[in-house]
Amino acid sequence: MSDLYHLRRAPRSILSSWMRARADPAHPNTVNFLNGPFSLSDYAFSDTDVYLEPEDEVQAPLVREYDVCEDMPALDFRPDRLVIIKRLNPTCGDKPINSAVFENCHSVKDQEYGRDRHLTERNMYNGLLRRGLCKEGIVPYPHGYFHIWGRQHKDWTQYSDHWPYDSWLKEFTNPAEYPRAILMDLIPDAKPLPKNQFTPNHVFDLFDTIVKFHAAGFVHQDIESRHFLWTGSRFVIIDFDRAELIEEGEQIYKSMATHELQLLWETFLD
Repeated sequence: MSDLYHLRRAPRSILSSWMRARADPAHPNTVNFLNGPFSLSDYAFSDTDVYLEPEDEVQAPLVREYDVCEDMPALDFRPDRLVIIKRLNPTCGDKPINSAVFENCHSVKDQEYGRDRHLTERNMYNGLLRRGLCKEGIVPYPHGYFHIWGRQHKDWTQYSDHWPYDSWLKEFTNPAEYPRAILMDLIPDAKPLPKNQFTPNHVFDLFDTIVKFHAAGFVHQDIESRHFLWTGSRFVIIDFDRAELIEEGEQIYKSMATHELQLLWETFLD
């Protein structure tokens, strides 16, 4: 896996050295994340670990071809059958994620910048399905996507109260089109793991997860601690509206993948 990165050693070897150098013999099952200010030596994957070789691309065979898999289907949506488990506040990254529906819409700002976050997320999940990461449990399993009815829909007049546009979608609707969503498996109790609860095994599991993600031909491009949830037995990566899927036969830049390892480590020091 170290072939994916500009590293002198494999990620696990670098992490082992860092934790061993700062180990507390009285508490061997804890990780000594220091409080700032920090020096370069406090960073795993620092300049001493990174080797900027001239060749920046991983050769195509590392992003292998995958078995054919069905993309997620389009689902019919009926407002009267939707059950809201819990509304999520995306700014509260320390709160549990307890919803079976990932809501995503094309906002006015997205329209201004010419991007479609929902379509990016949907394409990513189709790629994640095809490459087996959903089945492996590294990411949530998507069952399909749907458009939520809006004024453009022929059945709009059947619902005089226009729910949910008069309640939880008030600030969520762009008049240009329907809000859209991806229906995913509920992952009970999944939440970011505070760094003071990390053991060495947690560190290894977290970085093994992002390495598998990169090895399958994906770059997240929005590395934050709230996008890596602990289920009690494994880490799950979420939120792919900025991510990039490397198509089969194409090459992945080592510099991009290495930078994501560095950013993930820096989340421990923030």
